Amino acid sequence: MNHKDQTLINKSCRALTKDDIAVLKAHFVRLYQRDVPKRVSRTFLHGNVAWGLQAEAQGDNPLALRQKLVAQFSNKKVGKQTSLSDGAQLVREWKGNTYIVTKTKEGYRHQNKTYKSLTPIAMHITGHHISGPKFFGLTKSIHEKTTR
Repeated sequence: MNHKDQTLINKSCRALTKDDIAVLKAHFVRLYQRDVPKRVSRTFLHGNVAWGLQAEAQGDNPLALRQKLVAQFSNKKVGKQTSLSDGAQLVREWKGNTYIVTKTKEGYRHQNKTYKSLTPIAMHITGHHISGPKFFGLTKSIHEKTTR
């Protein structure tokens, strides 16, 4: 996909925010071939419809892609941290800013400083105590485990 196509997709997804909730619900049903969950938020619908439309624009079937992703990640153990190879990068968006952390032999590198773990980096970014692996999406809590 070229830059022009991605720009068009991004513009279309932003335009969804102006759509009536009924239009978002219709998109959801078409994309995922299931009823819209009860008491669903507009934010949930917007995010899922935007993701589905992006998948379609890239030539993927959103329902099949979602099922593939769920199957791929459902084998991970709850609470078990994913191991990273040296050089792997973690990217996290927080309050409109993007943060990149690189795994090194010594630990984790963020903004030209090396940390022994991800937790102090997450604390630096958020301003409060939070699990670094959880903040960067490397673990799931029991409450986050879902099956569809």
